Amino acid sequence: MGFSRHGVQSGKGTRVGWLALIDLYIIWIITSIPGLAIAPVMPIMLKVFPGTTELETQMLTVAPNIAAIPFTLLGGALATRWNNMKMLYWVCLFYVIAAASFWFAPNMVVVIILSFIIGIGAGIVSPLASVFVADMFAGKQRQQQYGNSSAMVNVGLMIGVIATGYMAKVDWRLPFVIYLLPLFPLLFSGTLRKYIKEPMERHENTAAIGNNRTPNPKKSISFKESVNIPALIKYCIYYFVITLVIGAISNYIPYLVNSSVTSGYLQAVLFFGIMISGFVLNWVMTWLKHGVYIFMLLAIGAGFLLIFVTKLPVIIGIGIFIACFFYGVAQPYVENKCVAISTPAAAVISLSIYSVMDSLGNVLNPFFFKYVGMLFGHTPLPTSNQEFPFVLSLIVMLVSAVVVLIYKIVVGIRTKEGHPIDNLPPIYRKAVKEGTYNVALATQHGIVTPNPDEGRLPLENAEATLEDIEKNLESTLTATQSAIAKEKARIDSVREDILLAEINEEKAADKAKAAADLAAADAETAARNARAAAEAASNVDAITRPAPSADGSLTAPAAETPRNPKAPDTPAAPETPSEPDSASSQKNDSTKS
Repeated sequence: MGFSRHGVQSGKGTRVGWLALIDLYIIWIITSIPGLAIAPVMPIMLKVFPGTTELETQMLTVAPNIAAIPFTLLGGALATRWNNMKMLYWVCLFYVIAAASFWFAPNMVVVIILSFIIGIGAGIVSPLASVFVADMFAGKQRQQQYGNSSAMVNVGLMIGVIATGYMAKVDWRLPFVIYLLPLFPLLFSGTLRKYIKEPMERHENTAAIGNNRTPNPKKSISFKESVNIPALIKYCIYYFVITLVIGAISNYIPYLVNSSVTSGYLQAVLFFGIMISGFVLNWVMTWLKHGVYIFMLLAIGAGFLLIFVTKLPVIIGIGIFIACFFYGVAQPYVENKCVAISTPAAAVISLSIYSVMDSLGNVLNPFFFKYVGMLFGHTPLPTSNQEFPFVLSLIVMLVSAVVVLIYKIVVGIRTKEGHPIDNLPPIYRKAVKEGTYNVALATQHGIVTPNPDEGRLPLENAEATLEDIEKNLESTLTATQSAIAKEKARIDSVREDILLAEINEEKAADKAKAAADLAAADAETAARNARAAAEAASNVDAITRPAPSADGSLTAPAAETPRNPKAPDTPAAPETPSEPDSASSQKNDSTKS
């Protein structure tokens, strides 16, 4: 996953620091904790504020989710115009003030109003948290970080449920301390600043990727052009359906097992399943590859089947884990899809609509099971038939799987290939058709990513048929082979040049050695000549030196006999010392003879 002491890989050639990543995870947790402090203190609050009506009790439970629905959409709209970091700062400050006010609430009405305010803050922050992931990460890293964020939310919820339960035993106000969690991003929001793009920058990125002929690239592009609306509707419906049925576990498991202790353990399995799936999201996607949507629906349905076929808590726990594990896979996977079908500027709006599906699913869950149960005569729910909510959930999953399968078949026939038309927003699809789509820049900004269920990137022609794809592949293969052949020829030429250079280098070394040997021979000859000349000079000096006479006086040397010019130039024999005259006379006589 690219972890190191310097942070995690972003998918954009950079790393995100650990403090910024922790800050991001806490922002995600902030969006899910409204209402968390209410459940453990509800029985106590009914005693603290006597006379609380049933309507007030219900409002206290659902107030955060009701508030989150419109303000999530509002937050998405504001995030396309206002500075996102300033929005985060002021919303967190608003959130903290409301959380501190719980300590001074005089009655149940004020508690309900404060809970509603907390829901407003969570709703506005929700699309910001999602788009921050899109700003900070790209490609597979972005998909994995959506999974990690979902997992960390469930870790936070598990810890929060346990902590608030213990704090409620001390004082009914203590559980509301958990709503002070926005203090962390309030104090450390600077760690995120360098990673987050502001609305103007997102508009510029949109123009650079697919609308570079626009006279004013900073001008906002319409939502219809910026988002693939049919794909967004498809993803939102899918997420709403699985969220609607998964709520049956938390709402109706207590009635199925009839034990508060066992129910508590099974509720923990719910959080645990969603948490684990988030951490292994990319691995699961690699394993599934194709048919992701259908497989996840069938797997969730299999989990519900195990829940109601037996009364054994262990089997029920396994069923809960399977259903929640694949729900935890689907949640970030579809969220990442909502980013891929939108431009950078419009992604925050798509994510805000997607986030609303979560609140709608949780709010409508009890009404759905109640009124559908009434159609089958199961009233009141769930006391009349504890298994019915889980049977109904299984039926919904099976029907949804059939609908998705039919959709896949119809789209495959319509496009004459095994995959639907690319999910790019219209402005990028138009640029693809005109040949102006900057794929490299789009990939850098995380807009174009491989889709595991489709198995390909956008082609040069968004409406290409299977024959066009084969032609493109053949052309690409031919060009690649030609490039490989040219590169091989270049490498062979370089090798020949290197070999020739080595041969020339060896010849040069041999010539240098021969020249050195010749120079050494000349030097040796010159040395011999020098020694011979020195010896000759010594002999001449000995001949011409005056010889001492008998009385010790020096006598002049005898006259030198002329040399025959034709005789070889050999040095004269050294003259022997003078002898008596008789010897000299004998020498002269011998000379004459």
